Amino acid sequence: MLAEHERSTNRDLPSEQQGPYTELFELPGSARTGLFQKPLPNQYVAIVMIPDLETWLIDTGDVVIQKLHDEGAASLAPTEWAVYWMWTIDYAVRNSGTFGPLKDMDSTAVQDLQAFSKSIGLNTLKAWLSTAADESAFCQSYFKHFDEACSELRDVYCKDTP
Repeated sequence: MLAEHERSTNRDLPSEQQGPYTELFELPGSARTGLFQKPLPNQYVAIVMIPDLETWLIDTGDVVIQKLHDEGAASLAPTEWAVYWMWTIDYAVRNSGTFGPLKDMDSTAVQDLQAFSKSIGLNTLKAWLSTAADESAFCQSYFKHFDEACSELRDVYCKDTP
């Protein structure tokens, strides 16, 4: 059980980070943080993530989105598109717990990222995205698979981007 000083509520998060999670926590003596997801009353599931991957995706996604805005779609390399699609999926699932925002934008990010991962052999990412046909299951297990899939994408992006 976490000590009271190690917890903060979802209300303490900026509004853009609030989602279907009820408490942010830090593991004592660790660089890991996570969220408590409350699927049923009085039942919590701890979701632990490595913050540097989340931060990497947010920061790199910001660079890619700025480039897309400044220089246009033709300026993006395939790995930059992959980061953009991952960022879009991440934004949707973190903020709504669904693909709703993707549907609102008529986004094909899931399919596009899956095709990209298949074309260059990102097997972890490809396998994870293949489960997206069941939106509910994908979103519920999102944080369980995020680190490994994002790490695979980050490695490819870093090799391809100076």
